[in-house]
Amino acid sequence: HSLVALQPGGGLVRYTLLETLRAFGRERLDEFGEQEATRRRHAAYYVGLGEDAAEQVRGRDEALGVARLDRALENLRAAHRWCIRNGEVDLALRLSASLLRYALWRLRDEVLGWAAEAAALAGARSHEHYPTVAGVAGWAAGLRGDLDRATRWARDGLDAVTDANDPRALVPYEVLLHVALWSGELDSCLEVASQARQVVDDPAELVPQYAPGLALTYAGRPDDALAWMEDVQALADRAGNPSMRALSHYTRGEALLELAPEDAVVPLQHAAELAAAVDNRIVLGVVDVSLGSLHARHGEPQVALRSFAGIIDRLYDGRDWTHLWTGLRGLVSVLARLRRDEAATTLLGAVREADTAPPPYGDDAERLAELADELTGRLGAAPFTSAYARGRAMTDHEAVAFARHAISEATPVGG
Repeated sequence: HSLVALQPGGGLVRYTLLETLRAFGRERLDEFGEQEATRRRHAAYYVGLGEDAAEQVRGRDEALGVARLDRALENLRAAHRWCIRNGEVDLALRLSASLLRYALWRLRDEVLGWAAEAAALAGARSHEHYPTVAGVAGWAAGLRGDLDRATRWARDGLDAVTDANDPRALVPYEVLLHVALWSGELDSCLEVASQARQVVDDPAELVPQYAPGLALTYAGRPDDALAWMEDVQALADRAGNPSMRALSHYTRGEALLELAPEDAVVPLQHAAELAAAVDNRIVLGVVDVSLGSLHARHGEPQVALRSFAGIIDRLYDGRDWTHLWTGLRGLVSVLARLRRDEAATTLLGAVREADTAPPPYGDDAERLAELADELTGRLGAAPFTSAYARGRAMTDHEAVAFARHAISEATPVGG
């Protein structure tokens, strides 16, 4: 009772030392010269835990793996910091590589950011995990909206493998195909996805499988996307990983949004249910964007307005700027439908001109151009130009704050 404290949570009870005893223990380790050896053992233990949990995160027991890593996060952070401080390149790269799927789908920006630090250690480039870790750093940069840096990291990872079919090329390829998808280079996305499928045949790694479904949809070929996704969905369902199943349902929902919007709701909601069970915040974020946009165009704008508040919170907290800007473009449509013309125009200026925003293309670009014409007509040229300029001058964080304020202003009292 005097030595430990109970930490219940997640169906488990853990024991932790009181802080005064932890400080006493550190003093004794220093006194006996065992501080660094103990920290090394600690780091090695948690690298092993990360690698073991990674297999769960990729499989049917994803929720259990995520819970293990959530509970261990403070210790994982301490292990990473010790590895970086002491130049422990092997442990640092192994840790970052093992945490990719956990950190990516949970939008753990801090954990994704560990990759760049690990990759910068002396001797890192010759390590077997360097291509994967460079890819993790590319994912981090891409979600933050720096597509050029993401591409450089991915190319660097590919340069570190000598065989184009080396499985370690998978994560750099994932980054490149997503940069192409986000940038509207859809033929390139399909080509890189094809290359990625050559390097791995693993039902737990379906990113190169589902991405072509999105590329085909955004290229105006939703029928082809649905046909493509039939086999991908079956493969994901047989393998049973919740995140891969959720991504497959989401991709089918995106195709149906273009063909039969009313039929898209079921797969999108199914994707959200699967994602919520494993805290997959990327899928929850993009599903919310899709459903919010559906309500904005075809449903009740006040319903859409409420959903966009949640979208901003989820994606902004995870520093997923790339998907957040897509959501804010949808919010422009909602504000315009609600005749909040000045706010819509200001936000339009922000989402079109932000440095971290991927370029709009296809139907998205056409909708924004139509909104600009509509808002100009309603406001008049001079007021439109003034409001647009205010948005263009905003920083990213100011644009988010403005969007939140616009939602609050447009929400009825008690709504």
